[in-house]
Amino acid sequence: MLRQAGATVEPADAAAPQSFDARDARTLQVNQELVYVYQYASVNEAQASAERLSPSGERLPWEGRVSVWRAGSLLVIYPGSDGGLLLLLSGLLGDALSASPEGPEEPY
Repeated sequence: MLRQAGATVEPADAAAPQSFDARDARTLQVNQELVYVYQYASVNEAQASAERLSPSGERLPWEGRVSVWRAGSLLVIYPGSDGGLLLLLSGLLGDALSASPEGPEEPY
């Protein structure tokens, strides 16, 4: 899906933090930025994990702006502020859930 939208996507050497109780976790390098993809056994498990990732919820292992998307049984987490990548992910996955509101409201 990302490649079809024109993004460069490669597996990254950095391991995804394992603190989200996901069945599988992968780190991708998308247009030179790290994106973490967590797959859950069910949509309900992904939803429950997404609800814990709020400013008052589970502590995130990243600092600064962190954007989270949920699509079916996947959570996609981007700890960065590259406007083009934020637009791309939001265009493909819908509106982001902001797990960490630090940084500009609209970095693009």
